[in-house]
Amino acid sequence: MKDFHELRDEAKRLEKRGLFRRAANVHSEAMNWAPTDEERECCVLDVNRCSRKARLTHKSGEL
Repeated sequence: MKDFHELRDEAKRLEKRGLFRRAANVHSEAMNWAPTDEERECCVLDVNRCSRKARLTHKSGEL
């Protein structure tokens, strides 16, 4: 099982590749493993950001 920091790194790599929906899922998983409330809040923001980008990418037809 991956730890919190490995999951965050993986999500960032997915974002760089434009895989925002998958990145949101990984950020969500990282949120469950976050050791502090502050890190959990950062994950929530990242999930929302990636989900928003995924919707925008889908609407613009860049799939």
